[in-house]
Amino acid sequence: MAKAKEEAMKYESSANEYARRARGLEGLRRKPKPYHGRVDYQNYHERIEELHRKASILYERAAQKWEEIGRTKQAIADYRNSEEYAWRPGDKDRLSQIIEELSQRRRPRSLFSVLSIVFLIASLFFVSFSLTGNAIANLGSDNLTLAGTGLFVLGLVFAFFYVQEKKR
Repeated sequence: MAKAKEEAMKYESSANEYARRARGLEGLRRKPKPYHGRVDYQNYHERIEELHRKASILYERAAQKWEEIGRTKQAIADYRNSEEYAWRPGDKDRLSQIIEELSQRRRPRSLFSVLSIVFLIASLFFVSFSLTGNAIANLGSDNLTLAGTGLFVLGLVFAFFYVQEKKR
């Protein structure tokens, strides 16, 4: 896992370097530098295309490595970068489809956050005597406090699980 993370970071840094070079050349589009008294436009566009292609490929490889170790959020970010630098329309469509699939795969993890919020609100309801009027199923104030405390602890546990899933 550490090796895959290291490889992903290496691919990402290389892709960032190619993207930086491409942005630098794109800035020269307005004032291309002369090459022996003339401007070589074909070579200029070919260089930008090559830098974009390399950046796109490296971002995609980094995304695959992040996906391999379970870091979906970073994988999605790198797939988006790869999509940004992809030149061929087929690549852009394929990458946007991968991003959509990964985004949908991440959504069910929010169950922990919903459960955490529900339990924390329910605990406040049980602990606050003025809201219930001590009239919940003829339970005494000690039992209501115990139920509220239990729900609060469950809310904290689900919040912890949510944070752990978010880190991955």
